Amino acid sequence: MIKFTQKRICVCALLLRGIMDWYYLSYVSPIWGYMGMETHVNMYKLCISYLLQFVLTIVMDWKSENVSGMALQVLYMITMTPLLSYYALADQSSMFTLVCVLSFIISAIVVRTFPRMKSHVVIILSKQRESYRILFCVGLIVVLVFALFFIQANGLNLGTLNIFNSELIYQIRAEGKGLNGVMAYAYGWIYRIIIPLFTAYCMHKRRIMGVFLSIVLMLGLYLSDPHKEIILGIALVVIIYIFGRKIKYGYLLMLGFTASIAAGLIIYFVFDSKLAFYELDIFMRVFHIPASVKFLHYRYFSIFPKLYFSEGHLGRLFGAEYPYNTSVGYVIGMYFKGVETNDNAGYLAYSYDNFGYIGVILAGVLLAFILRWMDAYVTDNNRKWVTAALVYSVVGLNDAGLLQWLLSGGAVTALIFLYIIKGCEQRWSRTDKGCKNECMESDQRKKRIFKRHCI
Repeated sequence: MIKFTQKRICVCALLLRGIMDWYYLSYVSPIWGYMGMETHVNMYKLCISYLLQFVLTIVMDWKSENVSGMALQVLYMITMTPLLSYYALADQSSMFTLVCVLSFIISAIVVRTFPRMKSHVVIILSKQRESYRILFCVGLIVVLVFALFFIQANGLNLGTLNIFNSELIYQIRAEGKGLNGVMAYAYGWIYRIIIPLFTAYCMHKRRIMGVFLSIVLMLGLYLSDPHKEIILGIALVVIIYIFGRKIKYGYLLMLGFTASIAAGLIIYFVFDSKLAFYELDIFMRVFHIPASVKFLHYRYFSIFPKLYFSEGHLGRLFGAEYPYNTSVGYVIGMYFKGVETNDNAGYLAYSYDNFGYIGVILAGVLLAFILRWMDAYVTDNNRKWVTAALVYSVVGLNDAGLLQWLLSGGAVTALIFLYIIKGCEQRWSRTDKGCKNECMESDQRKKRIFKRHCI
């Protein structure tokens, strides 16, 4: 086990932030400045941002291996660190930045101080393990049939194995047969939650064929519907679990992001490698583009009226009228860039879109309670592989609103699966305990009979 101290984690966190600033100034802004990634360094804001970075680092619980701790560690790296970097280097709003930081601090404090919720799990099924195995196999078959049906409908496009051929990928997406309604939600649940959980479970149980099946299935989904997140998601789950057996996930991710960005920059500038260019481009889409879009959402809805959840089903339920004829992401893209781009912004910005600063604070509180609810259904036996599987879903909070993450992001689906998994483990542990007790009683009876008749 690789040990770390609070001092070491602070040094690594500030190193990650420094590398991310260097990455923005030397690569992102010079190449992608036309997309709004301009450099306007404000030294006062730069000092404030590093101070806030330090505060966030010491507030975090880096020793936690619960779902809640892992989720906030991931969001610290992919949401808050780029937000503070872009805030200082592009001279953005201090008020919006401070409220986002405050919301995240509230999430961290609630997660650390709120007592563990008690889960009253009751699974009304047979006491035999075979029943659960049959149910598991049936569920797996349903997922396979759904995935194969989708792949057959869209076909396989082997050209997308070259993930750097963006023009072909976008063309195939435009021509593909999309899903609607519940089917679209189910498709997202399969590759964001169900297959990652199955993959992590198979790695935990060392079922190589199960891991192989998961990878093949995800690859098939990507070839029929080429979204890079499908491949990157399953790769993230596998890498996190394999390399995280002797190191905590948050620390592993921090070291991995820091080393990867630094190595990419060195290779790009020294060897002028296109491979490094594509690696850095992916990091930009994970880190600085969502950070910049958050401030675009803030600028737009600090002028125009808030949405009050009118964009989704919740607003329709309360009779709120949506003022636009397309999604907010496209509205923002067209207003600031004059092009049709879907500028998704993550749970903090979408909360501001709907309720302003109050919405941002409430989002931090709600997120903390949802994560602690997930903790209630994670046991010591499954914590390592479950948290590895859910890393991919948590990354979605950097692009999606909180309600969207709960539904299409698969958080509710994850809760249901965690509920079932814990119920099965409790039933199995009771059954195994009962068998051990019976064996002990049988041995004791045999000893008594032996003493009575043979001694």
